[in-house]
Amino acid sequence: MTELKNELDVYRKKCTFDVKELKKLVEDEEVTRMKEKFWDYLAADPIFSKPKHRMDPHALRKLNFIRALRMTHFDSLDYKIHLADVLGLNYIICCQLFDGSLAVKLGVWVGFFRSSVFGLGSDEQRADILPRIYANEIKGCVAMTEVGHGTNVKQLQTRATYDVESEGFYIHSPDFSAAKCWVGNLAWSSTHAALYAQLILPNGVCEGVHAFLIPVRDPTTGAAYPGLTIGDMGDKEGMNGLDNGFIMFKTIGSPGLLSSPAFLPSLPQENIPPLLKTLTSASVLTYTLIHRSMVCAWVRMG
Repeated sequence: MTELKNELDVYRKKCTFDVKELKKLVEDEEVTRMKEKFWDYLAADPIFSKPKHRMDPHALRKLNFIRALRMTHFDSLDYKIHLADVLGLNYIICCQLFDGSLAVKLGVWVGFFRSSVFGLGSDEQRADILPRIYANEIKGCVAMTEVGHGTNVKQLQTRATYDVESEGFYIHSPDFSAAKCWVGNLAWSSTHAALYAQLILPNGVCEGVHAFLIPVRDPTTGAAYPGLTIGDMGDKEGMNGLDNGFIMFKTIGSPGLLSSPAFLPSLPQENIPPLLKTLTSASVLTYTLIHRSMVCAWVRMG
């Protein structure tokens, strides 16, 4: 492990016990090995060098995006990190110690978004989508918080109306208060979003909040797809390496948000489950949504 020499070295040399033996007492050996490998991984790649001057937010977000991609290589090649276990928690803590923006960005990619697909998707959906996430073909965010309701999930206004003919959904933001806001990774780096919206049946009955997997921008050009308004929340007091964004949905006529055999099974009206009706705050996401089912929709361009 790369050692940093500074004025504390004098006092470290006065230590009367073996620091490595102490580590064994306070943390798992696998965690210790991961931490050592983590810092060596960063030290060996110049992209993780600290900037010598203050960077503007756009340049900082671009740098953080590249760093996050590098860290997904560390993740997938060396450890199948799961943020719910001790190893994953310590992995994020290491990222936080290096840069808070990097920790949150990876927390959304590796944690919220990937876990949404893993925990809410069907076996078929997981088999199709997760490999594309691991390969960085899909980079995601979680679009839940709204201007008018914050994280009071039960009162979300974004609507997903089921269309019998296309077996798909029309996503609509009724007004500005329904805009999804402060979505980490959305402003310019995500290709997809796990969207939480009220499921409306053709007869007008609301079945409560459901999760939808939707593409939000062209992976080649980075442009938002038609019918979507995506913007940047702007500079913040801290963590400007994270691109927090907002998104609004126009009512899209056919073809709009349509089902795709790769993502969405046929959902007869009578078989759509009334999920997530009791959600009242974002804190329930990790503990409740992970056990529910995910409805996935696909945007067809043209």
